Amino acid sequence: FTIGDNEVGGVMEVLRQCAAAEEDEEEEGDRNGERLTVVRCGDVTDATWNIGIKGEHQRVNAELAIALCESLVRQDPSPPPTKGGDCTVRIALENTIWPGRCQTLSLSPHLQIHCDGAHTEKSLEACTRWFHDTVSSRGDNTERILLFNCSHERNPVPLLRHLLQTSTQLPFSKVYFCRADAERPSSVEKPTSSQLLALDMGIIPACANNNEGDAADKEERSWQDTLARIWQVLQSREGGLSRVESGLAVSSAIDDIRTYASDGAARVHVLAIGSLYIVGSVLRACDWNEEFADGKLLLP
Repeated sequence: FTIGDNEVGGVMEVLRQCAAAEEDEEEEGDRNGERLTVVRCGDVTDATWNIGIKGEHQRVNAELAIALCESLVRQDPSPPPTKGGDCTVRIALENTIWPGRCQTLSLSPHLQIHCDGAHTEKSLEACTRWFHDTVSSRGDNTERILLFNCSHERNPVPLLRHLLQTSTQLPFSKVYFCRADAERPSSVEKPTSSQLLALDMGIIPACANNNEGDAADKEERSWQDTLARIWQVLQSREGGLSRVESGLAVSSAIDDIRTYASDGAARVHVLAIGSLYIVGSVLRACDWNEEFADGKLLLP
């Protein structure tokens, strides 16, 4: 069983509870070949390794991949052990890509789209850290735009709050809430912004079990309108000034951003985030294709 160092805290209580039993079963565990391996950044890779999938959080994932491969090799005595520091492993990690995961598309010298399918608070935290580190390194003359959508089955309030709070120093000048080209079918009723904001405050809204709602709720013609209103309410509390647009198709939003960036007044960086569906729609709107993918999986 292999875990990353960022997960250690979550399993420590379980490990403490199992400590006594683990001592009693140590001999049996050794006999069965069971082992708990804690993997940390720096065990094999270091700052000189260029991991193909960007984001500092991907380094621990690279360490996990190496540890998993070495564990599998140890179970088969026939091939010689492969050390993580081997040149082949390093080259493989440097050339690894994962479309839609910390991916940057350069559409022009003045426009870059940064895509990530993050849709949980934890993954958003890692992604926004990558985005801000990337954009901050490009100089001061930059402008940031957010393109967001998430499933209505997910509570968007903590996600949008995180995006707002982490962009106070590097604010988004405009936010697009776009519908994806496709979405997963769902029988779950779409909540209103009032319901979600009330629940976020620990209040069970009066309109939760009936058709009543405030005037703003009745103006929400789509889930993207709901997201837009939540952002505006949160933004009013945080003092943000982002312009907001909702309901556009992703392709229309990308066209709008292309036109805006064409004057070259500033380098525009777009963060597309919130779901795999929205990222897939962005890749399609940008006519992105895997240049070297031939559809073949080569196995020994």
